[in-house]
Amino acid sequence: MNVERRGVRLDAGAEVFEYCDRACYKYNAKIKTAGDSCKVVFYKNGIMCGYPKNKKFSDIKKENAVKEVVEYDPKERFEKTGRRARVRLHDLVKSNINKHKDFRGKKQTFKMLTLTFRDDVKDLTKANKEFNLFIKRLNYVLTGEKGYSFLRYVAVSELQNKNNRGVWHYHILFFNLPFLPVSKAMVYRLVAEGKLTDSYDVYRNIASIWGHGNVDVAKVTFSDSYDVAAYISKYVGKGMEGSFDFASSNGLLYKKRFLSSTGLIGPEVQIAFLSKEQRNSLFKYFKENGKHFKKGGEIGSYFESFYFKNDYIGEVFGFDMRASLKRISAVKDVFKTYSYGFEV
Repeated sequence: MNVERRGVRLDAGAEVFEYCDRACYKYNAKIKTAGDSCKVVFYKNGIMCGYPKNKKFSDIKKENAVKEVVEYDPKERFEKTGRRARVRLHDLVKSNINKHKDFRGKKQTFKMLTLTFRDDVKDLTKANKEFNLFIKRLNYVLTGEKGYSFLRYVAVSELQNKNNRGVWHYHILFFNLPFLPVSKAMVYRLVAEGKLTDSYDVYRNIASIWGHGNVDVAKVTFSDSYDVAAYISKYVGKGMEGSFDFASSNGLLYKKRFLSSTGLIGPEVQIAFLSKEQRNSLFKYFKENGKHFKKGGEIGSYFESFYFKNDYIGEVFGFDMRASLKRISAVKDVFKTYSYGFEV
């Protein structure tokens, strides 16, 4: 690689380079925040990054680019995709809890439901089609408007092996679903208790709108968004975990591991070029200011460091942790200061 320096030196030792008529610079630190959780990653050799006002590498001197053909092991790729899906879902849940209002602009607590099929629906494509139709019907029943989609959710399909049925069902986390009776039985009970009028439509309930089987409400309590994320993420790949042969023979290798609505908020990612002293300072700051927990009589902190070596990018180290939003915001300001306007 013929890299020509432009002679522009930034603070903290960062520099701007000229490559393929494009201004580039190396970042060596990245922070990903989702709710009260964040992951800080340091790259010893740095990562080349392009200035956002310039074109992408793929658009410059494309004719001189040499494409390297990489052969993936299908089993390894299947397992890696599952791990990435769990991380992605975990981040989405943490980023969206308590962030969405319903169609009336009213805040709603999150709600977790499980949808099951009474029939033996073993085709995931068919199951997903029925699920998407259910979401459309639910939006319409709640708003009375066709084509208006306000519901924000994530849903994980799980293979039910009970009695060897091998039938799909769904675990759904709604971020802004207003109250709606779950079943006809609940409608009758609420009418009897005077909480619903006698004229209430008995079919205006989630089970009737679903129409394919049972609807169960997850009766669980959580202390914070991290616990909610861990609960729903555990279902990704459940029932197929380690079952590459099953997934391969049933056309599931390249299926989405979870479904999600539009309008969700993704985790925030920032990059920067930090000196060794600044990296050590961040490490110490978060270790001292991470959230504390008490479990089994022991008091600990939500802080875990990591290190690994990659053949492509070299040594990578950093930490996962949880802290107050105020503490995280302070570190994000540091990244903003030393990002120099560059973005991933």
